Amino acid sequence: MSSDWLNRWNRALREQHKLLFDYSNKRMKDKFAHYTDCPVCGEKEAKLHYEKDWFKFFKCHNCSMVYMNPRMNVAATHSFYNSSANAIYNESKFDNPSVTSDFDNSENISNLDAIYRYGKSGGKGRFLEIGSATGHLLERAKKHGYDVYGIELNKKMCLQSRSVLGDTVYDIDLLDAHFPAEMFNVIYMRDLIQHIPDPKSFLLECNRIAKPGATIFIGTHNIEGLIQRIVKEKYTAVFGFMEPNHFSPVTIRKILEIAGFEVKDIHFRSIDVTLGTIISYFGTPSFTYVFPPELGKLRRLVVKLLYAPFFCQPLRYLDTHITPSIANWFKLGSWMNVIAVKK
Repeated sequence: MSSDWLNRWNRALREQHKLLFDYSNKRMKDKFAHYTDCPVCGEKEAKLHYEKDWFKFFKCHNCSMVYMNPRMNVAATHSFYNSSANAIYNESKFDNPSVTSDFDNSENISNLDAIYRYGKSGGKGRFLEIGSATGHLLERAKKHGYDVYGIELNKKMCLQSRSVLGDTVYDIDLLDAHFPAEMFNVIYMRDLIQHIPDPKSFLLECNRIAKPGATIFIGTHNIEGLIQRIVKEKYTAVFGFMEPNHFSPVTIRKILEIAGFEVKDIHFRSIDVTLGTIISYFGTPSFTYVFPPELGKLRRLVVKLLYAPFFCQPLRYLDTHITPSIANWFKLGSWMNVIAVKK
């Protein structure tokens, strides 16, 4: 990320923060706040787990789900996703294909292979991607024989994917799409479920529109992963504007079972889990901070000294190849790819 991008991003983010919060008491304004119980089990009792930029994240006493409370209401959420801050964010994620295409292509191939292994459709039937962005995954699924459908709320990306895939890509919310019951053989979402304010209602709707035995694929970060346990609220994905819910293997399994799905496999990935990366979080705040913490000279020096050896081989090679494997082996990977089927 360039310094120009970071400066524009932080300015836009602070503007959104000023609109959302009452700075006299560091609380979300009542007109934008939605108070909630645990989005998985409905338990009211929870303990403060993280606080970042005045956003508060709680951990459910009953099921261990980590969720933001209060979260932004529908009006505030829609306002942010149509703000200049979100447009700047999309520049880094979607507007530079050379940065993301190789990674996305390898992910798409791997994820479709996993769907073939556990699913019953075998490349036939209707395939729905929720959060389809510019449609790269759907293009590949279509080549494999699926009739593809997409939901993408970003109008620019929706129009871009329609130009390739046709008019089966919609820029409306899933609950407003009113798809017929038992329509889809596969429902796919990557880097999405943590953004959904009410994931239980969302997954119940997925169940309604899924055929019996249909496959659902969910990719999301693991809040109980090794790196997340160590760096806590410093982790990039702890970001109140966009991600109110944070799942673990336990809670993603529980909410899928509540919604009528049976989990077949949880595969862990840890591309960002290295000792060097963990150390760097304590010296360079993530870009999702509105107000990065002040770092004293002594702390900067200590972090710099600890991080320096990871520039050198063979330590760097060992760290990037062995540390992620250890995290995955102990089911502490930073990312989960979840395969489930409709009961």
